[in-house]
Amino acid sequence: MEHRTAHLPNVHAHAVALGAEPGRRTLRQFENSRLSTLADAAPFVDTFHPEARGAVAVETTTLDAFAAEKGIEAIDLLKIDTEGLDYEVLTGGARLFANRRVTFVVCEFNEVRRPAAGGAAGLVELHDLLAGWGFRLFMIQNDYVVPDRNYFAVRNALFVLP
Repeated sequence: MEHRTAHLPNVHAHAVALGAEPGRRTLRQFENSRLSTLADAAPFVDTFHPEARGAVAVETTTLDAFAAEKGIEAIDLLKIDTEGLDYEVLTGGARLFANRRVTFVVCEFNEVRRPAAGGAAGLVELHDLLAGWGFRLFMIQNDYVVPDRNYFAVRNALFVLP
């Protein structure tokens, strides 16, 4: 990430694991590092790449704590793609959101609602959380749909603080 964004002066990459609270979590690692996740259940990963290459314990922090540590007072665009932990990252930024310090949020989801058996938050849960801080759902973008697996979809939602 750092190499790909080095030429962009306003983009700063940080190797940090975010969640709902600070602590230690297990990062499930995959051959394709973009699939690595802290989530116990990650719909895309668990459906298409169920065999993890390994696991490692990592320190986690919250978005609020990270922003305070780095002196970040406001975030124009927060892009989250954690393979199933987006909701938890958002709850870890409650102070930033409550103080209207984030303007745009893009997060990933697969289902409209969190499955009854548990797992990643769906669009409804993400919307309800962000709407509580004044955000409006602006756009949903289908990244792709896999029709041979009960129409499994990977989608991104853009939320805007008016």
